[in-house]
Amino acid sequence: RDPTGSSCAGPNPGAWRSWLDMEHSTCYNATNHWSALTDGRVKFVFNANDASEQLFNLTADPKELVDLSPMKEHAALLALWRDRMVKQFQSEGRGLDWVSASGELQPRTKGQTYSPNYPGSADGSVTVGTVAADEAGVATRLLY
Repeated sequence: RDPTGSSCAGPNPGAWRSWLDMEHSTCYNATNHWSALTDGRVKFVFNANDASEQLFNLTADPKELVDLSPMKEHAALLALWRDRMVKQFQSEGRGLDWVSASGELQPRTKGQTYSPNYPGSADGSVTVGTVAADEAGVATRLLY
């Protein structure tokens, strides 16, 4: 048996996805509201409640103990990952509540019970326990 669950992971996503996007809306704590991107080596976190950022080197720091975002020597890497998130949100059509007209990530102090970016039924309810797919049928997001 495979205790890691890797046998359930499916095939390698390949070149169509360079990073994984993750989100956590307010649920149990109003300040625990973030969006993140990772490629498995680097993780960028945008804390929506206060617009703060975090950057982690997952290779050297897998427990995410050292936030690189305030360190000047990592400014270019921080800017790269911030720009990736901006472009992703813009391509998904999330609107000005997520990214300003000038391209800045926006603070979001209210949580989302559900998101228009996730697939749902005609009445607007969220589909749970499915995989979202793009127009080509390529899985883009696991919903649970």
